[in-house]
Amino acid sequence: MHMIEDVLIYEPDLRAHGGYVEVLNWQLMLVLLFMLWRPAVAP
Repeated sequence: MHMIEDVLIYEPDLRAHGGYVEVLNWQLMLVLLFMLWRPAVAP
């Protein structure tokens, strides 16, 4: 229950920083894609 309350409290803050979070997720996705793709490309 406490975790749900924390989510409800922080939800407006996350929404306010939504653009920053999206950029962070985009960069994380690119890094993961690069790390997964690199071993396949390496000889």
